[in-house]
Parts: sequence; C-alpha cells; structure tokens
Amino acid sequence: MQAAEMEKVVMNKGEAGRLQPVLDKLKAGKGLKIAGVGGSITAGNRIPPKKDYANLFFNWMVENFPSSPGEEPHTYEKFARGATGSDYFYFCLEASQMTESRLRRNKDPVLTSEIDLWIMDTSANDIILMDLPADENGNTDFQWAYLEGMTRRLLKPPNHAAMLYVYFAHGQDGKWRNAEGPQNKVAQHYGIPA
Repeated sequence: MQAAEMEKVVMNKGEAGRLQPVLDKLKAGKGLKIAGVGGSITAGNRIPPKKDYANLFFNWMVENFPSSPGEEPHTYEKFARGATGSDYFYFCLEASQMTESRLRRNKDPVLTSEIDLWIMDTSANDIILMDLPADENGNTDFQWAYLEGMTRRLLKPPNHAAMLYVYFAHGQDGKWRNAEGPQNKVAQHYGIPA
C-alpha cells in the first residue's frame, strides 16, 4: 500500500507512546500477546479458518518479527461474538475471556492485564447505538460511552497496553454504515491509532 493510500484509510494516527513498547518487544524478539475484540468480522464468520483480518495480521507479525529462541512465543486471543458491539464487551469481556480460554483450549484464561496489544473492532455492530434516539436532554453520549469505558479499563495500569481501533462497515440494502464517527472521538481522546 502506498503512502497516499494509507492516508485515506487512517482516521486517527494516534500517539506513539503506547505502541513504542510493543515495537520494542518485537524488535527484541520477545513474545507479544495480542487480543482481538469484536463481532462476526473478528470471529471470522463465513471466512475460511484463520483467514480473518486479525489472524492474517498476527501471522504476518509472527513471520516478520519471530520471537527469539528461549522467549515466549507470540500469542493471539480472539474474543468475538457475532452481532455484538462495545455494549456487550463493556459488561462481559472478562467473562468472555475466561469462558473461551477454558472451553476452547482447556487453558487458564489470559487476563486483560497480560495483553500487550488490543485490536478493537466494534464499529459495524455499534451502528445500532447510533440509531437509538437521544435521551430526554438531547444527549447521545451513550453512542460511544461503552467503547470509552471499555477502552479506559483496558488501558489502565499496570499493563499500559497499546490499542488499535479498526473500522469495518455493516451493509444492508446497498448502504454501508458504521460507528466510526463517535468511536473516532474516543480514539482521538486516548491517542489510539484508528
């Protein structure tokens, strides 16, 4: 992808401060823990196994930045539920992690504080929040409040994780929509690349 094409798809460049430790770990050959959070796009519905965007990114990272011998390998945790947005994950992310880890891999859950990089994909399903009417005071903050609350919780110490927002769209009747507008306000506030 050329630089001019990249400029068209980057909604927010974010701040390098949170990504720098991730890049430093990759350069040093240390294992990185990545988590993908989202709906059916992150889950990979209707896509061949391991061909969803997050697995493709993870496989590219492993190929280009392998962990050094003796270091922990890179890991990717997928926390995805079809037709769910940030409202679901705001309340259920930790429970979702424990259930998926134990049932699918018979392993202890990866704690949110252990993740180095979060990839957040909720804009296609959060469109439903944008369709809700304003409250009695004309307030529409709820359109991004769940994502903001979850973001704040995942970025807090002790881990100081990095985060990326990815914006996919929901198509219906030839029209494509997503919640990137309200979500990008959160990305700008927290310096998250989107």
